[in-house]
Amino acid sequence: MSKKTFKDDVQPAKDAQVTMPAADEPATGIFPDCPGEADAAKAAPTTMRTVVFPAGPGEDGAEQFAVSVQGVAYQISRDVPVTLPAHVLAAIDLAVETRYDSKMNARDVPRFPYSVVGQGA
Repeated sequence: MSKKTFKDDVQPAKDAQVTMPAADEPATGIFPDCPGEADAAKAAPTTMRTVVFPAGPGEDGAEQFAVSVQGVAYQISRDVPVTLPAHVLAAIDLAVETRYDSKMNARDVPRFPYSVVGQGA
């Protein structure tokens, strides 16, 4: 009886096809084997928005904050206009805090509220 190791479990099947990017190609997050994905990503323009995130309460309210979307990190300053892709703002919109009033009624408020200043480039 042979002893089976973890390495034996993770080997691809003999007929499996594994696509690896070339060493000189940048990582795009687009999978070339998915029909239409690369074309859709190239065709869709990125909508940019200029917004201002006001300083929040407390000693950490003026600190920058980080948001990571699809493997790209954004370090965002407060109280200054910043231009961000619309999909980053959509992710920020999903960040909420639940606050309770004196009667323990819950309501969700934006974790990072912002004001739209204008359409970006």
